[in-house]
Amino acid sequence: MVATNTRAFAKQVYEKSKKLFAEAFMDLRAFNSNDRHLLEKIPEEDKSGEIKTSMLGLIWDTQEDTIVLTVQPWTQKICTKRTILSFIA
Repeated sequence: MVATNTRAFAKQVYEKSKKLFAEAFMDLRAFNSNDRHLLEKIPEEDKSGEIKTSMLGLIWDTQEDTIVLTVQPWTQKICTKRTILSFIA
């Protein structure tokens, strides 16, 4: 995941990343962005094509530009450091 301030820099990051991985004989693909103009400049075979993308265990909605975090409800009766740490682990 990379955040940039401009489309030009984002395109540059994409191109440099593709080149770097190609030098290691790896195919970097499944790019996604919340910027539709940037996605138009990326070849179809490199796009993820998904509106909702799983990223580091979280769901990123590229249309709404939101990250969804799902948390299970608290079921413990006693609130201690141990139960809180166990819950968030």
